[in-house]
This record gives sequence, structure tokens and C-alpha cells, in this order.
Amino acid sequence: MKHTIQREFGRVILKPLTENESENMRIARNKNSIWFGYSGQINKEQQKEWYKNYISKETEYMFSIFHKQTNNWIGAVGIYDLNSSNFGYVGEFGRVILKPLTENESENMRIARNKN
Repeated sequence: MKHTIQREFGRVILKPLTENESENMRIARNKNSIWFGYSGQINKEQQKEWYKNYISKETEYMFSIFHKQTNNWIGAVGIYDLNSSNFGYVGEFGRVILKPLTENESENMRIARNKN
């Protein structure tokens, strides 16, 4: 679902996942494909189809994760199957994809952390 929810938590910012950022998900997922139920490689067209399908679902919220100080995209996470219940809204948390950091990105995050 396209949404406008954005939140900051500690050293990260969650923003709505864009189609361009979903390509980052595909690359990170393909690098770690052995950890997924489907371990094949996903191509760009398959990822675009996944994104199109995702935004059509009203019970799914995907977020990009950015490092607050460097504004680097570091991953994505989702809340899905969101439904109203007697306890408020209930859903599942998952679809976590974290991008492996390059040495340079890791060093930039270390420097930013030490400035605080």
C-alpha cells in the first residue's frame, strides 16, 4: 500500500518503500538468497511486479530503513496482514532485508556514531 508513514528510531529512519528502493531489496535479497524459501535469483521485472502487487494491498506497509546520520539505505521491513481486532490493529512483522555494508559505509557509520 502506498502510504506516508515515516518515523525515526534511534539511529534509523523508516520511510515508505519506493519502487526504486525495492530494487535495493532485490539486490540484497539475491546476495542472500539461500536464506529464503525461494532461493532462485529474482530479476528486475519480477521485482517490479512484486512492487506493483504490494502497493495494491491495503493491509501491507513496507518501509525502507535509512541510517539517520549518513542517509544510506540499509534495508527494508514490512508490516502486513494488518486487520482490526478487539485489541486494535493486529498484523505480522517481517520481510526484513538488510543490505550488507561495504567497508566504507561501515566506517562512515562508525564515525557518525562516535560524533554523538
